[in-house]
Amino acid sequence: MFLKNLFGKEKRRNRPISATEIVKRGVKLDFYREWSREKQLRVFNPPFWGIHDIFIDQHYAVRIICLKADRSSFVFSGEYEGAHSWKRYSDDLRVLEEDSLEPGDLSWVIYDDYVLYRGPLLPSTTEPYYWGKIIEVVPFGGSFDGPWVEKTLVTLRQTYSRVLPG
Repeated sequence: MFLKNLFGKEKRRNRPISATEIVKRGVKLDFYREWSREKQLRVFNPPFWGIHDIFIDQHYAVRIICLKADRSSFVFSGEYEGAHSWKRYSDDLRVLEEDSLEPGDLSWVIYDDYVLYRGPLLPSTTEPYYWGKIIEVVPFGGSFDGPWVEKTLVTLRQTYSRVLPG
C-alpha cells in the first residue's frame, strides 16, 4: 500500500505463478509428473543458469545440465523432486568438482509451462522460489548410463554454438 500511495502503483513481483496458482496446481502434480516422463525440457531462467536442459527418464530420474559461458558445465543428478548430487565439468569433460546434496538443498517442481526451484544451494533471494520458463519440449527415450553425460554435453555444446553467438 505504501508504494501505491508514494508512486501511484504497487510493486510488481516477478513471479509467473502466484501462491494461489501453486495451490491450484498442487492437485495436478501426478498429471505433471506423468506429462514430464521421458522428456527433455529446455528451460529459460533463473538468471544464474540461463538456458538449461532438464532430462527425465522413464523412471523419473532427472539430470539438469547447465552450460556456462566459460565452457564449464554443471550437471545436477536426482529424482523427480530434487537433486542428490552435482558435478562440474571442464571444457574437456573432466570432472572438476563434485559433491552429494542433502534432501532439500536443491529441489524443483516441474509443471508443463514452468519449473520452480528452491533450496539453500541457490543464491539467496527474498522471493519464495526461482522459476524457469519451459521453452521447448522434446521426447527423451534415453537412460543415464555411463557415458551419457559426456555425450550429451558434447551434443548440447554443438547445438548451442550453432544457435548462440560467440
